[in-house]
Amino acid sequence: MSDRRAPVSDHLAPDRCAVLIVDLQNDYIHDDGAVARMGQDVAAGQAIMPAVHALIDAARAVDVPRIYVRTTHGPWTDTPAWRGRGSTGNDLDIGNVPLVQPGTWGSELYQLAPQADELVVTKHRYSSFAYTALELNLCAAGRDTVVLAGTQTDVCVEATATDAIMRGFHPVVAPECVATSTPGRQVIGLERFASHLGRVISLDEIRRAWKQ
Repeated sequence: MSDRRAPVSDHLAPDRCAVLIVDLQNDYIHDDGAVARMGQDVAAGQAIMPAVHALIDAARAVDVPRIYVRTTHGPWTDTPAWRGRGSTGNDLDIGNVPLVQPGTWGSELYQLAPQADELVVTKHRYSSFAYTALELNLCAAGRDTVVLAGTQTDVCVEATATDAIMRGFHPVVAPECVATSTPGRQVIGLERFASHLGRVISLDEIRRAWKQ
């Protein structure tokens, strides 16, 4: 049974937590990246970077593991169904604007520099758990709470949180550290997270819990 009513401090004990930084890459965040060239607003993604760095610094100070999750899409992993994703919507134009191709500038992390003791995981789908060793990495580190940061709140962050809870992990999101393309989608994404997935906890509250 879920312990959603447990005190916040129980979920956020440093020896239980790992930080997952999801999809903060040039193609998703940079003004010259693929998403911007598709006509989407990337300002919200850029705006969270100071908070993301503050979260990373706080985690480093108390030895909470930091895991950077980056996406690549290419011929070895793109099935026909995956290539067709979003074809009926307005967000993606994958046929005309290649996105996070392996080995490209666009697939590199945006304003982030992982240290030697930090892990970089490469994924090929929305969820950070799909076809990766992330679950094994977390179990090996003895961590059962994942503190999420990154983009998009209602796509890859949500998919990661969904798979996390289905695998027995407690997902937590710091709202200052996640972004999506419109304010409306951000509000809906955070409401859905709180209703169905885990806890929405402010960056300040996370840092206070870790300092204790």
